[in-house]
This record gives sequence, structure tokens and C-alpha cells, in this order.
Amino acid sequence: MPETTAGKGYGALTGLMIGAAAGPIGAIAGVGAGFWMGGTVQEASDLSGTAYEIENSQGERSIVRSPNARFTPGQKVTQKGARLVAQPD
Repeated sequence: MPETTAGKGYGALTGLMIGAAAGPIGAIAGVGAGFWMGGTVQEASDLSGTAYEIENSQGERSIVRSPNARFTPGQKVTQKGARLVAQPD
């Protein structure tokens, strides 16, 4: 799945600052619009990262960002700190 957290964060902050000129309602609307637009722009400009949902041996799921490595669904991986490493088949 594309990972666009940075774009959404910057978009929401920018929207907040612009919308605040119209008052509290404008600030809320600005945050929502900026959040959506920031993620969309980051993905459209092909600057999004990649995030993977992984499941450990206890069945707990978590989302891990992987800016460089690419994996296929179902591939076995090991988490080493904040990084994912493919397990040999």
C-alpha cells in the first residue's frame, strides 16, 4: 500500500494555517482538505513510500514502513528494528 503520511501531515498543517484566516470552522475544513490533498499530491508525484501490514507468530498485526525494500503479499519477512528483511525460502 502506498505510504503518504508525510504528505498528509504537511497538507493538514498548511490547510490549518490557511483555513484559520476564516476562523475555527475554516481551520477544521482546511485541515481536512489539506490532509486529503497532501496525500494525493505525494502519491501522484510518485514520492510515496511503501507500507506493509505484517502479522507475527502470535497473530498480532502491525504496519511497517519500508522506503527501499519491496516484498510480495505472503512473503515471509523478519523485522529487525524498524526494517523488514526477507527470509530465505
